[in-house]
Amino acid sequence: MIIGEPSLVAKKIAELPTEEVMIHTPAHDVNDRIHSYKLIADAMNDLSLPRLN
Repeated sequence: MIIGEPSLVAKKIAELPTEEVMIHTPAHDVNDRIHSYKLIADAMNDLSLPRLN
């Protein structure tokens, strides 16, 4: 389990030996979940990593 700021999460995801990653956010509101996923995707993009689909 990786917990932390989006930039830390993105970096840790990049270090995983797999291309498939499941991301869970405790947010109950759908818009909050989408926002969390977008922050991680943007952080991965900032690291020049493949963007999450």
